[in-house]
Amino acid sequence: MPRLLFDKKFYFFVECEGLTEQAYIDFLKNEFKDVATFRYPKNPGTTHLFQDAEARLKKDAVFKNQVETIDEIWLFFDVEDQDWDKWNARWATISRLRKLRGGRKGIPVRLLMTSGCLEYWFLLHYENVCQQVHEKQEKAAILERLRKHVPIYTKGQKESIAQIAQNYQAAILRGEQTIKALKDKGIPELEDTDDRNCWLLQHSRDITFTTVHEAVQFLEGLRKKQQK
Repeated sequence: MPRLLFDKKFYFFVECEGLTEQAYIDFLKNEFKDVATFRYPKNPGTTHLFQDAEARLKKDAVFKNQVETIDEIWLFFDVEDQDWDKWNARWATISRLRKLRGGRKGIPVRLLMTSGCLEYWFLLHYENVCQQVHEKQEKAAILERLRKHVPIYTKGQKESIAQIAQNYQAAILRGEQTIKALKDKGIPELEDTDDRNCWLLQHSRDITFTTVHEAVQFLEGLRKKQQK
């Protein structure tokens, strides 16, 4: 189906878990405005973003009317310890999202996941981090380390998050390493597949990782294709 609204640009629908994720998307929206268009709800911030995304795209006229033009759906969230057994329900929602358009070609769904807290992904913009991010004190330690680089950082605060995001190329390399480091723990594959993502969620209580870098890499790939 040809794009009716955003010719020549990739169109992403993004469901964010909170304002901090949305602020990072705002940076990407501006940074990659030459190749991508982003649409997302104005009021994120629930722990049911899978169901929220499905409801918006099925029932909210603002987004329902754009289903035919969506190139990819992004779900941007932290992976908490209690999420380890939610894959079956989330997989069912992902399957329905892929089929929203009908026909043989489904809508790709990308999971932007980070262990424990998004500040772990942010810290990878400055340094390698291998520590666990599960307990409250572990998350506090990540936040403390991040503020050594960006003292003004506050959750949801666009200025400080944009400052962090400018270092996304370094974060991509470090993010890749968080996935590669799981080879010894039995990850079935390194590429973004349903089997891998299922494994990541089911082992989330014992590992530390992010997949956000894959989304940013995809945007870089779009730009490279345009420049050819």
